[in-house]
Amino acid sequence: MLSWMGAVLTSIVLIPQSYKIIRTRDTQSLSLYMYIIFELSATVWITFAILSNQPAIIVTNSIVAVLASIILILKIINIIKKNEKP
Repeated sequence: MLSWMGAVLTSIVLIPQSYKIIRTRDTQSLSLYMYIIFELSATVWITFAILSNQPAIIVTNSIVAVLASIILILKIINIIKKNEKP
């Protein structure tokens, strides 16, 4: 039960940031490298959780990976279109 409570809290942490970025498309103040590392981290955690059969970690990091991917994609689009710095 405690693992699922942690999973829910970890999963919702990126919702406000994702919502704001989707709404405003403003990613100028975000670090490209931080989101790349964040994505890699989520992927490693998902792999670990699959191999060790830990559903709470799979669900949590899958949600985090999706939300971070949205932010990362919008950041990359803004870098390309607006000559924004990484």
